[in-house]
Amino acid sequence: MFHRRHGMHWGSFRSPELEKLIEEAMDRVEAAADLGCGEGRFCGVLSRHANKVYCVDADAEAIEAARGSVEGGSAVFLAEDAGQTSIPSGEVGFVLMVNSFHDMQDKLAVAREIHRILRDGGKALIIEFKPGVEGFGPPSWMRMKPEEVAEILGKAGLRLERVDEVDNQNALMFRKQAAGNV
Repeated sequence: MFHRRHGMHWGSFRSPELEKLIEEAMDRVEAAADLGCGEGRFCGVLSRHANKVYCVDADAEAIEAARGSVEGGSAVFLAEDAGQTSIPSGEVGFVLMVNSFHDMQDKLAVAREIHRILRDGGKALIIEFKPGVEGFGPPSWMRMKPEEVAEILGKAGLRLERVDEVDNQNALMFRKQAAGNV
């Protein structure tokens, strides 16, 4: 698949390290969402821990390709902007964004949408390529520092819990606080 903003995209790329990190970070939840899911490479991972998975991408062609990534009827495929989805408020217990946050035009709107769709106590795992590391991934000018991602999601009311390094990527875990615990 060709990415509009920076060339060839992942296609069938699989990362056992990222899949393991996602599996370890995710509790069993009723619903999960992969925002910016592309061809759905991690929707299947989410479906092993959620009764329903929302696979969201603004690119309709990517969503069509993602339809084959989850077996059974547990997935909902949405060709929508990650900053304004049709996912009900408080519906999901886990949100995943793998190397897609840097592509979002309005990052604060996406952060607010993550906050809106997460249930109280829900988690969001944002994985981005490390700045200053060349090679596979977006060009260096698009890569985001962990503190940049944390600042944006913090403005939306999400609390950073930890940052892990996985090869040439940073994984940031956020949590939505219960209304009385903000």
